[in-house]
Amino acid sequence: MFETNNTHTREVMAIKHTEASQLARPRKNRQSQINGDADGEATQPADPGISMPEADEVLATLLNEFFFQKSRAQYYSLAPRALMELRAYLKETYNDDDDEAPVIRIRDCEGCQEIVTHGVRCNNRDCGVRWHDACANSYYRGRGGGNRKCPKCETECKGDVYVGERADKVTGRSSTGGGRRSTMVEEEESE
Repeated sequence: MFETNNTHTREVMAIKHTEASQLARPRKNRQSQINGDADGEATQPADPGISMPEADEVLATLLNEFFFQKSRAQYYSLAPRALMELRAYLKETYNDDDDEAPVIRIRDCEGCQEIVTHGVRCNNRDCGVRWHDACANSYYRGRGGGNRKCPKCETECKGDVYVGERADKVTGRSSTGGGRRSTMVEEEESE
């Protein structure tokens, strides 16, 4: 969720059921070729993985315990309970801000300061501003007069660059081009 489906240009932060099921397949132990003895046998047992029914059972348990949520489009993402309980772990594990070129995969909402796994981001892909839809709506509505500039980089924010499963549906489109607009824009037009 946070490595493969969370890149600089595409912050999906969710996986489809098929991707989750693929994790159930038995994994080959690559170390066995390196650490084998003279007869070519592995010194470490191979990781047997889990079966598909076991994987489905794990996913169902994570849903029932409210650690995962599943969308109508069959995407699994972390539920609010998991985000609250794993906040420090997620940031420590997936953010690397010690290097000269920091990698920040887990970002907080500019409004409520909670982790954003579904929402919108600044149209400037180099800017770190992320919003939950409701937080963006509240912020920009409060500014009035159609002032939709990012609070950090002053880029015009159209609400059409997504975080979450919507980011998976608009791949290959520039942040300034057409396509479906976010709830943020639609809500303000309907008022």
